[in-house]
Amino acid sequence: MTPIRYGFYLFLASMPFETVNLGISDETITLAKIIGYAFVALSLLQPRLWRLLPPQSFWWFLAYFLCVVLLGIGQPAYYHAGIWTQVFNRLQMLVLFWISASMFRDMRVRKGALISFSAGCGLLAIMQVIGVKGISYVLDEFRVSTLRANANEYGWLLGIALLSLASLAFGEKPKVRIRQFFFWIIGGLLILFLVRTGSRSAMVAFVAGLAALLLGRRSGRTWLRNALVVSVITCGLIAVVLGSLNVRSRWERVLYSSDFSERQLILPAAFNMAREKPILGWGPYVHRLELANRLIRYGTLEVDPHSTYLWVLTETGLIGGIPFLVGIGIGFANAWRMRTLRPVALSLSLMVSLITMGIAGSILYMKLFWIILAYVGSEYQESRGVRVVNARMTSLVSGNAN
Repeated sequence: MTPIRYGFYLFLASMPFETVNLGISDETITLAKIIGYAFVALSLLQPRLWRLLPPQSFWWFLAYFLCVVLLGIGQPAYYHAGIWTQVFNRLQMLVLFWISASMFRDMRVRKGALISFSAGCGLLAIMQVIGVKGISYVLDEFRVSTLRANANEYGWLLGIALLSLASLAFGEKPKVRIRQFFFWIIGGLLILFLVRTGSRSAMVAFVAGLAALLLGRRSGRTWLRNALVVSVITCGLIAVVLGSLNVRSRWERVLYSSDFSERQLILPAAFNMAREKPILGWGPYVHRLELANRLIRYGTLEVDPHSTYLWVLTETGLIGGIPFLVGIGIGFANAWRMRTLRPVALSLSLMVSLITMGIAGSILYMKLFWIILAYVGSEYQESRGVRVVNARMTSLVSGNAN
């Protein structure tokens, strides 16, 4: 195995530990960020990685990024610090998209990536169970996150890890009992902590992705078994929700009081902003300031639109929103075309979860968002037999290079 694969797996395993406090005064320097920068630096030593053309959706997201840059330049100078911070984040995510897509061109790397990411989430859940000091973090309404992470983001990470584990356990080799055994053990812990985050959007995104797994290739008893597994997991999730007074009360407020944790105020305000400036939007960073100004009672300088799609539309209007949405659409279309290649439609499941989570959460600044898009795009390229630019690429990633 080559160092680049080791580095990629380590980076993916570190993602759940994004907010680990390293004792450095600058809290923006995190463990996952350091490992990520090290991985990018390592990739620069392998120029062949960069010679592979990224998936088609990448170029649409690049168009969106250029809109962010151009609209940012046109904003008053006193906004530039916040604007360029946002621009740098988008640039990092595009670089991550390209590198990850190149790595995912190898099927074994895709499998190793699923294992690494799931192992990182599983390790974090085990550390919470055994009570490692400083791991669990209690938020408002007794919601439990970890390492001071955003509960919604942490919940989505756990949901994606569960979908990955389900694919590994009940996908290509359903007769490997050891995988299924570990799935029920680790998966049970992940479901428990997913519910304890209290994130309703993460739970809905997980269930939607779980249902999409069943749209894979139908093969008699295998599909029936997978349908039973999905039913058991869903029932287990509901049982844990009903057994938690605090989480159950959050769902009851949605059903009986239409209480969406202030989203019922934020989303209409963001939608009105998008209507007022439909073409160019309000500009990067400025759109959050304007949203905060309209929701004065929040008492904050900036407010997250709490929706990936409204974020983009208020930020760049249709000029940036259209290429962004086209990129998402290409990813979903590719996943849909591949759904019957395997017994479980993992790529479709990941895209359904991503799209669902994006409705009530701003996740485009999360690494996982771009890694999923890279995973789906690369798998589609491979399924279509896209020519590898450099014939030695496969050996480079696989570890057979001379």
